Amino acid sequence: MYNLIDGKFAELRGYIDRFDDKVWENVEMIFSKMEQQLFGLDTEINLAECHVIHSTLRSGQLRKKAICFNAVSRISVNFSDILNRRYMCGFQFDDNISGYEGDLSITIPLKGFSGLRLVSDGEGFTALQIKNISAWEQNWYGSAPDSGHLMFAQMEWSSSHSVELAISVDAFKVHAIAYTSDSLQSQSVAWDSKLPSESVTSTVLVN
Repeated sequence: MYNLIDGKFAELRGYIDRFDDKVWENVEMIFSKMEQQLFGLDTEINLAECHVIHSTLRSGQLRKKAICFNAVSRISVNFSDILNRRYMCGFQFDDNISGYEGDLSITIPLKGFSGLRLVSDGEGFTALQIKNISAWEQNWYGSAPDSGHLMFAQMEWSSSHSVELAISVDAFKVHAIAYTSDSLQSQSVAWDSKLPSESVTSTVLVN
């Protein structure tokens, strides 16, 4: 009896996964036809290198854009609202924008931009946290990372160094993120399903 139930559940799970894939394919197709304006400079940064923090599951039609920054005074994070979810779709550092404008833009004033923590639900990045000089801000921007199976990732650099952030975007959202710095020394870190403790030691630090 239990084997039969388990088998039916697995069959249903497979059907749901296939249905979800079709829904997301249709969403990407619709947004592709809309031809949203895509900002930013094209880049040759390899987003498959070790310092990429996390990629979403579907590749779709991807384009790579980059944005350079140093001594940033404010950052704006852009989100698209899709299927009752909010996904990150672009960044703006001071007057430089990369990605899409989206449906919502959140502007965060900074004294010294030195790190990102990001959250993915497997379809896209749903929230981020900013490191301002030497401390992580308390606020998460986007959707609060408090439920479901999520992937968390963290990367840091010195606010005194020049940094180039590269994003890979599909038709409407950020698909992957990488960065390079003039003094890159270590890899990023990622973990599943829980927030970092306050005592976590950075493994992504540029001196």
